[in-house]
Amino acid sequence: MKCSLFLVFLLIHLCTLLFGDSQAEGQKRCNIAYKCSTIPKPVWTTTNGLSCEVFRNQCYLNNENCQRVNRDEPEAREIDEDKCRDLCKSAPPCPTEDHPVCGYYEDERKTFPSECDMKKYVCETAKTFDLLAVGKCKG
Repeated sequence: MKCSLFLVFLLIHLCTLLFGDSQAEGQKRCNIAYKCSTIPKPVWTTTNGLSCEVFRNQCYLNNENCQRVNRDEPEAREIDEDKCRDLCKSAPPCPTEDHPVCGYYEDERKTFPSECDMKKYVCETAKTFDLLAVGKCKG
């Protein structure tokens, strides 16, 4: 048994020496994806202080921030709901190009002219629609 453990350790060590560590030194990685409750408890956030994004609950925000770390993007941070709504109201209008998306929230499906329009609707209503599909909702 001791010999087997030693061989495993040796193999791992040799692979690391030959191929290097798969993660660059100092690079942050997040490998967690939480299974989240769908119960809405909106979390109001910003990444730049200029725009607002609303997440269904804290767990959804945690998963998004994990992915942002992996993409080397700034994490979304919580802000006051009123401040976030003000940012939504002052946001520029969405492009008028028609790129419909289908969103869902609880038992509701809704077609939006674009993903931008869906995000604005979420910000205005706190109904945290998720993107279901590109294109109009079917059925």
